[in-house]
Amino acid sequence: MGLRAILLLALLVPSMPVCFFRPFYGVLLWTVFSFASLQWYAWGVGYMLPTSEMIAIPTIAGFFIFTRGGLGRIVSRETLIICALWLWFLVTSISAADTPLLAPHAPQTWYRLEFVSKILLMTLLSMGIVDSFPPPDFRHGRRRMLQFPRG
Repeated sequence: MGLRAILLLALLVPSMPVCFFRPFYGVLLWTVFSFASLQWYAWGVGYMLPTSEMIAIPTIAGFFIFTRGGLGRIVSRETLIICALWLWFLVTSISAADTPLLAPHAPQTWYRLEFVSKILLMTLLSMGIVDSFPPPDFRHGRRRMLQFPRG
């Protein structure tokens, strides 16, 4: 096992319980791993790790257990639009799989639909988790920010 894989595991494994107890941290970590794809810079075991799943599963479980409001946080008009988009993806995938010209590409179509569905699921959960995060208290923040430390 290479050093990069050890570093990746040293970052990822201790973060899993944190993702469970603090879903907001899980959303941030999932976003960083999604955009940076840190597992691609490791060799061997680190390259083959399902990092997104290792972050997403505790985050989803933590959302349902520890987030105030649960599914009520997700219900909004934006959620309905994303669900309509996913439904449209499903309809066009079914249509593409039934079209004789595109039928040979049906496995790739279903693979891509599964891939996009996972992204949309985490997007919906991110909306609910970020909405449940308490807003910062700026009542005294500006005054404290402008004060210089005495020393």
